[in-house]
Order: sequence, then C-alpha cells, then structure tokens
Amino acid sequence: MEQKSSIPDKTNPDHFRIQASAAINFYADQITSMQRMEMEKTIPNPDKGAIRKKYLDLLRAGFPVDPNEILKDLFDNSIHLHDPRYMGHQVPPPYFGNMIADWSTSVLNNGTAVSEMGQFGVAIEQAVIDFLLQKFGMARGGGALTSGGSLGNLTAMLAMRENKAGSSWNQGGSNYAVLVSAESHYSVDRAARIMGWGEDGLISVPCRPDHTIDPAQLVTAMEKGSKNNKKIIGLIANSCSTSTGTFDDLQVLGKFASDHNLWFHVDAAHGGPMIFSEKHRNRLDGIGLADSVVFDFHKLLHTPSLVTAVLFKDKACSFSSFDQDVKYLWREDEQKEDLDFEIGKRTLECTRDTMGLKAISSLLIGGTGFVEHHIDHLVDLTEFFARIVSGSEDFELALNPQTNIICYRYVGSKKEDHARAKQIQDQIRNELVEEGKYYIVKTEIHGETWLRSCLMNPLTTEENIRGLLGEIRSIGSALLQGPA
Repeated sequence: MEQKSSIPDKTNPDHFRIQASAAINFYADQITSMQRMEMEKTIPNPDKGAIRKKYLDLLRAGFPVDPNEILKDLFDNSIHLHDPRYMGHQVPPPYFGNMIADWSTSVLNNGTAVSEMGQFGVAIEQAVIDFLLQKFGMARGGGALTSGGSLGNLTAMLAMRENKAGSSWNQGGSNYAVLVSAESHYSVDRAARIMGWGEDGLISVPCRPDHTIDPAQLVTAMEKGSKNNKKIIGLIANSCSTSTGTFDDLQVLGKFASDHNLWFHVDAAHGGPMIFSEKHRNRLDGIGLADSVVFDFHKLLHTPSLVTAVLFKDKACSFSSFDQDVKYLWREDEQKEDLDFEIGKRTLECTRDTMGLKAISSLLIGGTGFVEHHIDHLVDLTEFFARIVSGSEDFELALNPQTNIICYRYVGSKKEDHARAKQIQDQIRNELVEEGKYYIVKTEIHGETWLRSCLMNPLTTEENIRGLLGEIRSIGSALLQGPA
C-alpha cells in the first residue's frame, strides 16, 4: 500500500534539525574524503542512462524516497571539486562560509526582484554593487546582481542597444553590431542572436599573438561593418578571455570606444576579482573607462553558482536594459532614491535568489585581505605549473598565464614526434578523464587542440600538478608508441 507523507512531517522544525544535522555530517565526511583524495576518481563517469532509468522508475512509482538515498547517489556520481586533483572548468569548491550563506537563502526563500519581498537582500546587494563600483572607478554608477555571466552580458548589451540605438526595447531593430574579440565568450554571440541581430551582429576583431584584441585592426573591422550596412554601437573587451585567460588592453580600447562614440563593455566575469590583488590588479588598468562591466562571484571568489554583478558607469543606464512598467510589482508613489532597491527593473529575473548574501559572504567572512591572498595563491600556483611545463622537453606552453588558467600540451621527447603529438591531445584528454583520477579540459587555439587547466581548488599542490603531468606523459607516450 502506498505510504503518504504528511504536511506536518515536511514542515516540522524538529524533523528538519535531525535531517539537516545528518546531512551536514554527511557533507563534511564527503568533503574530507575529497580533500584527502581518498576517493578513487575526481570525475566518476557514471552511467547516465542507468541513472535516468532509475529515477524515472521512482517517479512513475510515486512512492516516497529517502532523501539520504538521493544524496548518496548525488555525491557518488558527481565531479568532486573539493579534490585537489580537480583542475578543470572555472567552477570552484565553495568556501564553507559561502555554502552556509547559500543554505540560509534557501531557508528564507525571499524573492529580491521587488524590494518589499526581499528587504534585507536588496539592501546588501546594493552595498556590494556600490563597493564594486568604487573599486572599478565607477562610483557614480549603478547595477545589480544576476544569475551568471551569460545573463550579465545580455543585460549589458541590451543597455548598450537602448542607449546607442534609441528605443530598441520597444521598437525593435536589427541593423546593429558590436566589435568583439576573436576570443570573446560564446555568451556574447548568443546575446546578439537573442536580440535579433543574427551572426552579423558581431564583428570579430583579430587578435595579436598574445591572444588580445589587436587595436590596429579596429578601424578595418568598423569599415567591414559599414560595408554590410551595420550601425556599430559598441566594443566588447575580455578581462580575461575564457579560453586562454588573457586580458585585453582596456586603456587603448576604452579610448578607441570613446573617440568613436561606442559603448565600451568589459567582460570581466573571470578576471574582475583581480582588482583585489595589489600584485595583479594592473591587468585591469583602464576598466574605469567602461560603460558596463560583468563580474562573477562564482569563479575566483568561490561563491556557490550563480552570482554575477552587472555594473554601469551611469546609474541611469542600469535601468535601461528592461524598460517596462509593471503595475502590480512596483508602487506608483515610489521615490527616486528607492529605485536602487527595485532590482526587477534592472534584471531579467523576477523570482530571484538573495544573491547579495552569497556575494557579500565572499568579501566579508574572510575580509578583502583574505580575498587578495586567495587570488595571489591561485595565480602563483598557475605560474609554478607554467614553469614546470616550460622546463620539460616533452611539454609545450601555449602562452605565459596571466591568471589561474593555463594552456599546454604534450609533444613527446623526440622532435620527430612533435607533429604527431599535436594531433593526439584529444585522445590524451579523453583517456585521462575516462581514467578519472584527474580532471582537466581542453581548448582550441589557431585551429589546434591544447590541454587546459583552471586551478580553482586552493588545496591543489605542486605535487598534484607534477602528478597530473606524469599521468599525461604516461598516456601520451603510450599513444605515440602505438600505430600511427
């Protein structure tokens, strides 16, 4: 006979206390095992089809399921970011204080699009925004938090269109275009297509050998757009690029944008937190020239996903991305100074998390001194990685890393092996991931595949890096000895 759970059981704080305590103990045990590398694999590579069938069958059966069973399945079959051998995507193991902040937002579940619903949340969100604006030299600006860099770039580009192309939000229009780096994030391309500009809405500017926008190519790119009857309204820079971790020259690009009456947007989703490092903040010189900036907390600041700041030099522009009048959400007698707290006027989302709590936890719990130490540590570790690669005759470095992203490849110990070795990077990466002890990704540079690591785990050691390169060397040499 089917068992039914009662509503009082689901809402009893005493039951919650028992379940939550057990869950926290489970989390702590799992994190301990990950950090000690006691689990066999960093990436378990489960049978996704079997998982799908199991849970579809459970859904069809309709019986209550012990949440601990789901929790165990989740941890057994997920990538272990807390394992120091994780050196893959730009996703961090959150710091514990940030996790607790995330859980707290779930307990309260206050929406923050409308200030009346999320009173504390919208206040601390604007405190975070004001703090970042001051850091970036945009103290008279405004902004809000949103769910990820993709939404952040779309929000900034919508404001760009509204301020440089007239009332496009209400009237439409698709003959616009922006200048972008050849290495811009794919979300920029998606945003242009979402706005109805199509593939011609982005005019790619070639990069220099260091993978940054070549300023000498900007005028040519503008002329190309004009020949295609496109009105160029903006220039988008990378700080840093996702693929190679390189920073465009913001001072030069910002001046060009100003001279040509273009909106200047800086995608600083990954590299923006470098502003907190005395040692590395020069990478962002010129960012104060930007009309808009995107900045992720869920990368270098180790906040649970997703929290992204969208900053505007002109506060009025921060309201222009979504220019709507929704009577049931906002009061007609709202004072101008209160509009800062009406986040729904600045973001696509309506029912949205208390992102400000997660963002501020990254900055306050350890203090900005800890943030600086954390960022410097990850960059120093990546520079060590680069020195090991450069000092090994059977590895090649794509370029000196500027942040915690590094691109490299195995080329073999003999010169006659190099050409063939360049063709087997996909195989090396696939075998490494299938084995599962280490997790890395890959990228493409000038049509060739390179291995790519992002050092997100502060517990990763020099020994872990040597171990990874040893595994790659073992796989690569075996492939080179096999049939061509």
